[in-house]
Amino acid sequence: MAIKKYEVFYIIKMNGREQLHLMEIEAATAKEACAECKYRVREQTGRNAFRPTTKMSEDDINRYYHGEVIRWMPSRKA
Repeated sequence: MAIKKYEVFYIIKMNGREQLHLMEIEAATAKEACAECKYRVREQTGRNAFRPTTKMSEDDINRYYHGEVIRWMPSRKA
C-alpha cells in the first residue's frame, strides 16, 4: 500500500471545554492515521485524543467549534 498524508482532526478536553486540534500524519489508511494520532497525543501530552477523524467539513468546524482549529498540542502537565 502507498503511504498518504492525512489531516487528522481530534478533540482535547481542557478546563471543561473541548478544543479541536489538527495533526498531519503519513499512513497507509485513514484508520491507521487515527490510531497513530491517538498514540502520539498520549505519548507527547499524556492526554487522550477524543474522536479522531480524517473527515470534517468546514461547516462542521464553523458550527461546532466556531472556526477554531488548533495546530499545536498542549504541553504535558507537571
